[in-house]
Amino acid sequence: MLSPEGVPYQTDNVRTEDESYRKAVHESFIKILEDQGVPYTIIEGSLEERLARIELLLGL
Repeated sequence: MLSPEGVPYQTDNVRTEDESYRKAVHESFIKILEDQGVPYTIIEGSLEERLARIELLLGL
């Protein structure tokens, strides 16, 4: 499960990279998963919607 590109990236004491770095990492994750034939789901929407979708996919 991946968050979409549009989810805001907040720099903090752990994440000091900028938005362009986040985009590059996101694209790399998708390429690796696709190259390896690993199924994935992009989880979109508000935080609450994303959490509900994850719970649904996990059967919780």
